[in-house]
Amino acid sequence: METIEYLVNNGVDVNCKNKLGISNLDLFISEGYTFLSLLLSYNNNILLNIPNLQGETPLITLIKINTYTDEEKEDIIDCLIKKGSDVNFIDNLGNSPLVYAIQKKSLSIVNLLIKNEANLNYIIKSRNQSILMYAIELEEMEIIHILIEYGADINFKNSEGDSAIKMASQKGKLDIFEYLVKYDINNFNSQVINEIISEERLDLLIILVNNHLDINIKDENENTPLVYAFKNRQPDIVKYLIENGADIYNKNKQGETIEQLNYKYFYEFGWHKSYNTIHNLIKKRNKT
Repeated sequence: METIEYLVNNGVDVNCKNKLGISNLDLFISEGYTFLSLLLSYNNNILLNIPNLQGETPLITLIKINTYTDEEKEDIIDCLIKKGSDVNFIDNLGNSPLVYAIQKKSLSIVNLLIKNEANLNYIIKSRNQSILMYAIELEEMEIIHILIEYGADINFKNSEGDSAIKMASQKGKLDIFEYLVKYDINNFNSQVINEIISEERLDLLIILVNNHLDINIKDENENTPLVYAFKNRQPDIVKYLIENGADIYNKNKQGETIEQLNYKYFYEFGWHKSYNTIHNLIKKRNKT
């Protein structure tokens, strides 16, 4: 400790690298919190945005390292940012500091980076995901909350058409799906509803309806969710929608009525039991 303090007080060049390309700063980081905080308190000439041999800046190294507590990391990272460390530096793997903070599931570091203008809509090319999608994959609810509250794009779609909403709709992530629904039901348009119905996800539809989804939302062809349910031959979803107030008098742009759709997609395909059940439900609704 005395030797380190002597070197710091006598102006050791922390940016100098040895024959292996390892800088004095890298060595200080590996020595631990006490040594590194001492260095930072005495030195304002550190090159903080020059990557090491692994393509990492000190900020990224600190986030990834396992020998510091979260409190120690937060203190050092706050100091690095104040001294000019780039919170949006991209390493040679295509990851930003925020990506690593989420990977480490460190809520405090994520919060600190975002408050210092980290790009929360950065696209991780190697994963074909947005930052938010990555957090959803890891099922980190508190981090998801922070990202959305600070403006993460819920509607971004990657090259395969996947979005945060689609990821959250996967089985096992119902709590995340419900959070996205409660945050803004307007993100769930007719296309999303159609996908949910085509995938036979009555459980998701129930969450949407319970959170005031317009059960009669229409697409450009005047098709409602009830129409989608007929076209996808989902009798349980058809029954649920009718029992929960779906418009049984709707006609789409092709002029098809609900009764005609019932006949077309159930009776003509031999699903006579489903056809009769739905026909009776429609008759019952007509009487009320």
